[in-house]
Amino acid sequence: MMSTTWGQSNTPETLGTVDCGEFFPALDADKFRRLYRIPVELPGEVVLEQLRLGAAAAIASLESWRRGRAEATLAEVPQREIGGTGVLVMFFERACFCLAKAELLRETVTVDRRPQAENAAKSGAETEEKYREFAADALSRICGVPIMEVDLL
Repeated sequence: MMSTTWGQSNTPETLGTVDCGEFFPALDADKFRRLYRIPVELPGEVVLEQLRLGAAAAIASLESWRRGRAEATLAEVPQREIGGTGVLVMFFERACFCLAKAELLRETVTVDRRPQAENAAKSGAETEEKYREFAADALSRICGVPIMEVDLL
């Protein structure tokens, strides 16, 4: 594994996958880094650790739903496919990625801050909270429960 230092711009190291157990699919850490614009300067161990923690939180949120499933893996749960991938699998990945991104924003807010407020939109508290909302939405979609219901009075 290549060592990096804060502020150095290197070619991104290959991070590999994060194993999520037998039921849930492994997560592609390199895909996470690309899609969620994780800075190359951030050490790979930090990225992997936050991705593992994001997966752990998502799996914990889905535990009671998973216990009610007869299927051996999430991919085997009946679901629509888009581009050859099941939508529940895509929502699981999104939940994990968003939770990890939110934690990385929290952890790096004081380290990556450039001149006053330049990165506010990228790493502010509102952005972190938005990623947590995205994760909650993805988890609720897996369980088939609307994240918010509105009733007429």
